[in-house]
Amino acid sequence: PFPSPLEVPSMGFCWIDQDTASPPPIERKGWFGRKPKEPPPLAEENVLRNEFCEIRFDPATGCIRSISDYHSRSARLGQQISLRMPRGGDPDAEMNYSIMAADEIAVTATGPVLGEIVCRGRLLDHDGRRVAGFRQTTRVWRGSRVIELLIDLDVERQPGSNPWDSYYAARFAWKDEASTLRRGVGLANMPTDLTQIESPHFVDICLGKQRTTLLCGGLPYHRRLGLRKLDTLLVVQGETAHSFRLGIGIDVPNPAAAAIGFLAPPLVLPDQPPPPTSTGWLFHLDCRNVLATHWAPLPVDVENSRGPTARGEPVKKAGFRVRLLETDGRGVSVGLRCFRAVASAKKLNAGDIPSVNLAVDGDKVNILIGPHQWIEVEVELVAGG
Repeated sequence: PFPSPLEVPSMGFCWIDQDTASPPPIERKGWFGRKPKEPPPLAEENVLRNEFCEIRFDPATGCIRSISDYHSRSARLGQQISLRMPRGGDPDAEMNYSIMAADEIAVTATGPVLGEIVCRGRLLDHDGRRVAGFRQTTRVWRGSRVIELLIDLDVERQPGSNPWDSYYAARFAWKDEASTLRRGVGLANMPTDLTQIESPHFVDICLGKQRTTLLCGGLPYHRRLGLRKLDTLLVVQGETAHSFRLGIGIDVPNPAAAAIGFLAPPLVLPDQPPPPTSTGWLFHLDCRNVLATHWAPLPVDVENSRGPTARGEPVKKAGFRVRLLETDGRGVSVGLRCFRAVASAKKLNAGDIPSVNLAVDGDKVNILIGPHQWIEVEVELVAGG
């Protein structure tokens, strides 16, 4: 597997020698100076861990009993798989859900880069009858704040006809009722009090500075129950897909960027010779709440000529267009750096509104962007620089 995927710089590259890649030892300060200490395995019986979190599994059910960080040490989140089967009475009651029963919990990777535990078992109704089989693979990567869940269902009992009331779901529960929910609306991070939530990219569970982000991987529908539970719908009546991928981010710097990264992981090119430097980037944005949503070279039909050459042919500009989205609802001044010096830059406007020239400093373009604003910028690079 590709080691430490999140070490790849945003809009850049990272070269890793898989024969020698290994995690550095952890240093602890003792009475006689600093002594190296080997890190614990990423996976052992019923436990996954990395630098950012620890995950504990229930040995009887196979569900995630708790996800905790190393600062508060309290459980942030629990997770299980269930079929919702309404039985009347309180719609939020646990009697409306099937029960997980684990047949096997196996450690399939212990490190040094990847930790993985696979849980196999059955979903049972409250009369003990099997409604589905499940297989959930839970992964953590060294250096990554994202926990990966791969869920496979063998459905035997179909859900009911109302998709918001009967479904198979990945269920999440958190401890503090004071937590607030935010969802992605066109990648913008917006607060929500909805019970029926549509968000294909992410749902944020926020408590003070603590942020636990559900990375939906394209699964758009979620149902909130009370103040501490959320169901992410997997299978409703008529659904043909039975394999799903979700992520859980632990204090990710920006949920929109994490969601896009989860949907589009780094491109792996095996057996490539090492470049002059082990890491690098083509473009760089200095604000975490600004996301690049589209890149394109300058089109040919733009006024992109410096005049005729000796052969009477136009000299085309070297440059690009990029669309930038502010995701957190706060205006900022963002710097866009390029791999080459910038000759000129402008913000494009719709219709007949004239473009606005932007300040340029070497390889950097300075751009003002408002809360939740989506803008398009055109940049011309210095030829041959």
